[in-house]
Amino acid sequence: MSALLMTAGLWLTITHAMSPFAAILATSLLAGVAVIIQGYLLLHMDLSHAQIWHTVAMVLFLPLFVVTIGLTAWMFHGLYERTMIMPPAMSSMSH
Repeated sequence: MSALLMTAGLWLTITHAMSPFAAILATSLLAGVAVIIQGYLLLHMDLSHAQIWHTVAMVLFLPLFVVTIGLTAWMFHGLYERTMIMPPAMSSMSH
């Protein structure tokens, strides 16, 4: 099931079937569902007494992971704007 979801995300990316923002949302949704499926089927995470602490650890880890990825993307976006985009004064000098 996860392979099918990842294939669907790859197809969305390769074919440009959606606008960029919609493609990001759809791919993120597909990846999230794939993670849930893998957690349940491969890692056997559930609310049973034997696995409750593994599930609690995952629930506490996921928001930290999302925040880390989000802040990293924000940092690189800001760095790209500061380093790769030529200021207007510089672009007029190159002509």
